[in-house]
Amino acid sequence: MQQIYNALLKSRAWDRTLFVVTYDEHGGFYDHVQPPQAEDDWPHLRSYGVRVPALVISPWVGKQSVSHAVFDHASIVKTILLRFCRDQDGRIPQISKRVDAAMPLSVLLTEDKPRKDCLPVPALRSIPADEKFETEPSELQNLMRALYEEVATDDKTN
Repeated sequence: MQQIYNALLKSRAWDRTLFVVTYDEHGGFYDHVQPPQAEDDWPHLRSYGVRVPALVISPWVGKQSVSHAVFDHASIVKTILLRFCRDQDGRIPQISKRVDAAMPLSVLLTEDKPRKDCLPVPALRSIPADEKFETEPSELQNLMRALYEEVATDDKTN
């Protein structure tokens, strides 16, 4: 992802780019939110599945913005249709109820002009499994260690 992003950032097309990364498999993450109902032509598909993390990267997206809108995999299709497939009347082809109802990703493009503060991502060095990784523990790591020790002490005394 780092290489693709950096290549896009350097390209002449950057000011017209929408780089979308979705994690199609949720990996077994627990999600406490019940999936809402969805519009669909097929009755057995009238519910969303688990939430899917996504990154939407563009100089047109606000810096460090987070969206809480409900998107669908069909949001990608809807975005493409709106951008590239309008007929002379401005309408898009009707693919399905699901696509019709999908929120387009274009709602995330909130900037008036392309941002110029996007920086390249530095290359990350992978650490071989046999190499010891030594850093000072962070404040969060120290807090987690203290909580763990407190729970362990409580368990021994009870």
